[in-house]
Amino acid sequence: MQAAFAAGDPEGPPAEQLLFLAGLLHDAGKARPRWQEYFQRSLAGSQEKMPHAYVGAALFALYGRDLLDTHSPSLRVEQLYYLLVRDVEDHHGKLRDWYDPLLNQSVPPWKSLISSQPPEDTAFAALDVLVQRYLPALTDSAIINQNIFKERLARLENRWDRAFKKHRMKLKQELGVVPSAYASWISRDVTGRLIAADRLSASGISAETILSSDSAQAALRVFQDKLEKKHRKAIEDGHGVMANKRSAVHEQALAGYRNNTDAPWFALSLPVGWGKTLISLRVALEHAAAGQTERIVYVAPYLSILSQAAKEIRKVTDLEVMEHHHLALLNAEPTKSGSPEEIEPIDVLTMESWRAPIIATTFNQLFRAVFPKNAQQSIRIPSLRRTFIVIDEPQIMDASVYNAFIRGLEALRERSEARVMLVSATIPPTLHALTTPPLSIAPEVESADRYTLVTHTGTWTEERLAEEAMQRFEQHGQVAVILNTIVDAVRVYRRVSELTEKGVFINLHGMMTPLHKAHLIAEISGRLDRKEPVLVVSTQVLEAGINLSFRRILRARPIFSSVAQTAGRANRHAEGDIATVEVFDFVREDGSDSSKWIYRNEHQRKVTGELLPPDGRWSEAQTAELIERYFEKLSYVDPNIKALDWFAEAAKGQWSKLAGLSPFETLDEDGGNELSEQNARVFVVTADAWTSPLVKNWMEYFQIPHVGNIYHRYQDKGFLRKLDFDDRKRFLSLVGQFVAPLRWRLVAQVCGPVDPEKTSILKAEDDNDYHLDTGFGHLLLGGDLDDYDRRLDAAMSRSHDPGQYL
Repeated sequence: MQAAFAAGDPEGPPAEQLLFLAGLLHDAGKARPRWQEYFQRSLAGSQEKMPHAYVGAALFALYGRDLLDTHSPSLRVEQLYYLLVRDVEDHHGKLRDWYDPLLNQSVPPWKSLISSQPPEDTAFAALDVLVQRYLPALTDSAIINQNIFKERLARLENRWDRAFKKHRMKLKQELGVVPSAYASWISRDVTGRLIAADRLSASGISAETILSSDSAQAALRVFQDKLEKKHRKAIEDGHGVMANKRSAVHEQALAGYRNNTDAPWFALSLPVGWGKTLISLRVALEHAAAGQTERIVYVAPYLSILSQAAKEIRKVTDLEVMEHHHLALLNAEPTKSGSPEEIEPIDVLTMESWRAPIIATTFNQLFRAVFPKNAQQSIRIPSLRRTFIVIDEPQIMDASVYNAFIRGLEALRERSEARVMLVSATIPPTLHALTTPPLSIAPEVESADRYTLVTHTGTWTEERLAEEAMQRFEQHGQVAVILNTIVDAVRVYRRVSELTEKGVFINLHGMMTPLHKAHLIAEISGRLDRKEPVLVVSTQVLEAGINLSFRRILRARPIFSSVAQTAGRANRHAEGDIATVEVFDFVREDGSDSSKWIYRNEHQRKVTGELLPPDGRWSEAQTAELIERYFEKLSYVDPNIKALDWFAEAAKGQWSKLAGLSPFETLDEDGGNELSEQNARVFVVTADAWTSPLVKNWMEYFQIPHVGNIYHRYQDKGFLRKLDFDDRKRFLSLVGQFVAPLRWRLVAQVCGPVDPEKTSILKAEDDNDYHLDTGFGHLLLGGDLDDYDRRLDAAMSRSHDPGQYL
């Protein structure tokens, strides 16, 4: 009953009654002696399977249709009915279609199993008593035995396809041919309500903390005090001019927000280095302090941006931040339907439910709320209610899905009373996805003239680049080299290291543990602050979200938006003479151009080439003008509106058109399977010197004497179940500090024979396989990369980045 009341209201309008009914009947298939006997056998170790959701789906379809017939339902409530029938059937697995275009029909989802596994022993009479107790309108619709159930179900099946086709026709008549009009008709917020009601009630997780008005007001006071201290320190460090400009822009942006606090979408577009993260946080906190928001969700493309922002939020507000990304999860996949353990692991529920005041998460995880591929992924949707969502660097997601994402998020936002802010120096246009553009709160800012952008002629090989990098290092001291893939970054780093033993050279990429990357970032930052020489060879992890400032940056040619982000790491605080950002065409020793593996959009590469031809030179102000032209030209030559067509098809029964849509390239045509997550997760015992004070404090809190003991505790599921909700979040974040991604083809080499089905996070047999300079990156150099590995390498370069989680 708890799940039913959590899902809907039996005394509410028809939509609420349908949700209540779905919550009441979704597990009806367990009300059978045969299923209870099966469950007891499973506890004793049996591996047999016995699905149950089909019984609930059939009963819900019968009672739900009777309920609608008593109400003369609207078209939207009819749509909800078909969606919930499918959701009840799918509540332990993949969210499937309810219309097959190849067959041109809708097949009742329970039909095959009802025939092969008829549920004669179901407690129909007891279930009917419950239904009629809470929904008295169904008094004349009694289903008290198998015969009545079978007879009525046959009649429903006979008219099912005809009725659904009639509904599809009504949808088309109502909504016309504009694809985006269908978005709100396929929003999966109702799916999220049903699944959250099922999972959380079954797990015993009931605690939900929100960001109260009082807490937000207290955080704002802390924020203001620390911001003033930060401003004074910047002046003391000789960055007074830039600090004063930032402070003025900060206040102007706040004024822009206060002039229209009720806007559904906001845009904060400022050049890199002007404090956008702090401004967006201040706006979100003010929204919460006014009682308009109950939760803040900060979303970033890279773990580097995510982690640095999370650390900054903690630092300036004294509030706890729960981080949710794939490395923080122990098992992101739902339990298979019919398996003995049908309650998702408590660690997964803890992370995926987003039941915390402040969440920091990735594009991947937010996409899973907007376009869930399986039932489990929808569990976070209820937590978007009255949430302020900050989306940092939206231009980094693939252009092909950008408009679909914005449109899908708008449908969820509208139904959840949420607010959204887009934050970047380069925000792509939203005219194809939103009827009203986001409210811009950023003032016009005068160019700080911090850098010059130049482009080179010809191509540079690994050897040429290493030599050029050493020349810049000897001349300028503080240099960054940014390449497009992990393999390229490791190879060039090794070539640089072989040229001389003098100097500090640092390699930075995604196949490292968070603690390792955090340690390296801190070392780089310290050397830059002390004006000491350092040469960093990195993937795109330095491109955005990292508060570092170099004198010289060499960038393998990407697309233009990435060039603009890279430039933000040059003379970031205007603390010295004008810096230089050099863009060059990079090829491997075999002549291949690895950039095409990550920047796959031909239009983006072409427009970048037109605006940034070889042998060019531009000031910061000119670069800002060019980036505007870049998005204007892209919007004209490639508006990327094809994905919007999928909303109409999804609303009419083909959810697979949207299910699993990913912010980055996918390997499979079904979607939802990012290249960046086609990797094992491996726990590594790393150097004690990398362990941050907060990690040490948490180890003491959990009475864990050594790093190796963390993994032992992770394997002890009884330990996790003894922890309360907040402590589970803390422990899972602690585990994530020591986890690095690894290609599956390398798992046997590093971890020995393992069963990935039993252990989601593996353990390295020999921690020496993880190198102190390149992490697991050196393992990629052990042979030629095939096509699949090249694509994995490219995606990993974008998606696994450094950060300080704690």
